[in-house]
Amino acid sequence: MFFPVVALADKELSQSLSALDGIVRAVKLKRMALSAEQARTTHNGRFSEYEVDIDKSVYAEIRAYLEPRVTKYAFDMASEPELSVIGLSPALSKYMDETLASPAKRHVAFNEIKRKESLLKEKGGL
Repeated sequence: MFFPVVALADKELSQSLSALDGIVRAVKLKRMALSAEQARTTHNGRFSEYEVDIDKSVYAEIRAYLEPRVTKYAFDMASEPELSVIGLSPALSKYMDETLASPAKRHVAFNEIKRKESLLKEKGGL
């Protein structure tokens, strides 16, 4: 059911990533600057206790910028009917409950549904 959504997401992410030439240059420049700063700070590695993971630092900065924006982003389903057609809709969120995240919890929920179904059958509701 979610495979078309994954395909659309992959396509959009790929297109968006290919448009990031400006950030590629900025990340390269930031890495070079941090590397030069680290060489001075550690005296070319002689004081390694002051070393930092340059990539981790740069990507943490990017993540700190993106994460709140991604969290706050909301799809406008009225202007994106293809998302509704392929199965992504706000109504699905009620089924994506964290209480069903583990196999054991899903098993308990499934048994509860079966129990309620059998009660309905006994009462003649199904």
